[in-house]
Amino acid sequence: MDRLTITGLALKAKIGVYHWEQIVEQTILLDLQLAIDVAQIAKQDQLDSTIDYAGLQESLQQFMSQQHFQLIETLAEQTADFVLNNYATDWVHLTAHKPGACPGAKDIAVTIERRLA
Repeated sequence: MDRLTITGLALKAKIGVYHWEQIVEQTILLDLQLAIDVAQIAKQDQLDSTIDYAGLQESLQQFMSQQHFQLIETLAEQTADFVLNNYATDWVHLTAHKPGACPGAKDIAVTIERRLA
């Protein structure tokens, strides 16, 4: 399986259970791998034959700005679902990072893998 990989995609989201987290946007980092067919895409050599990662970033930011997530697990699950239902891929591997979420830890992250049914 061929993959498009995006690492460290910084997005703003309202995430958390504390009152201040429901008001203040925090930076979430996403690592994404999406199944694509590189051979077919390379034959066409056109942006519209693949996943436009700048467009993906923009639509993910818009999606995140319309939500409030209490848990990073919920953010990961709903983000994977959004990608699968809005982009030409049937598989996504996603790690959502919430840096600074836990005192004494550099990062908290959740990794999931989902397929279209």
